[in-house]
Amino acid sequence: MAKVPHSLIAGLQGGSRTVGEHQARKIGLALDLEDRALDSFILNAIDTCTDKVLEESKEYPASFLNMIAKQLRLAGILPQDLKTFQINRDKGDHLLKIYLLDGRIAQLSSTLTLN
Repeated sequence: MAKVPHSLIAGLQGGSRTVGEHQARKIGLALDLEDRALDSFILNAIDTCTDKVLEESKEYPASFLNMIAKQLRLAGILPQDLKTFQINRDKGDHLLKIYLLDGRIAQLSSTLTLN
């Protein structure tokens, strides 16, 4: 059992309520979601609420958190242009594929190394 208020579940079903990270995590765990599926569920849930940053990420500077959005905007990709995205991970490398409504695909890649 997710142990979330029944009124919240009813509001979600009716489209009149959204959930934040904490409630989304509870619901995802109650649905037996794990790893990437749970992360994806939580990220999709918080995309609809007012607090769109994960609790674990809030201590990073705003300039850092907004860096990808700024780069996309500078490349001419606006929020309304986004259709969906996919993150592929391979060891320390990450590839973010951003699918745009006009059929184009933008890619961002990153490699994390600690010296």
